[in-house]
Amino acid sequence: MAASPTRRPHFPDLGAMIVAPTTVPTIAHPASRPGYPESMTNAPAPAAPIVGRGEERTPDPKPQWNPRPEQIRILEAIFNSGMVNPPHDEIPRIRMRLQEYGQVGDANVFYWFQNRKSRSKNKLRTGQLGLGLARAPGCGAAAAAAPVKPQLSP
Repeated sequence: MAASPTRRPHFPDLGAMIVAPTTVPTIAHPASRPGYPESMTNAPAPAAPIVGRGEERTPDPKPQWNPRPEQIRILEAIFNSGMVNPPHDEIPRIRMRLQEYGQVGDANVFYWFQNRKSRSKNKLRTGQLGLGLARAPGCGAAAAAAPVKPQLSP
């Protein structure tokens, strides 16, 4: 048999595929974007609100809500009464009661109940873990304090 020439895979004509170069958009540094926290940049804060994409933004985010002791007492009383997850129409009523002691929003009330429910579940979970280990035979302070007497068979 005669030696056949080496077969090469068929490659498409690359000359037909070459297109004019396009400009690649540059990606701006996050600090130059609207809404970027000013504490992350060295530039002074703008005096006027930043406008972008048709909506107005304020340069400073809202401060975190810190409930006052009176508000916490009210929320805890409601939670302990059995209203663990208040219905949608009840949240504004709770907010109105809380606003006697300081500014609060519906979302703050909603998230407070979500977080409180989660904390109580975690507390139950860790409490059961701890109790389960303490009650296991041969564990805990009672087992260590009482000496074990070997029983002899007659």
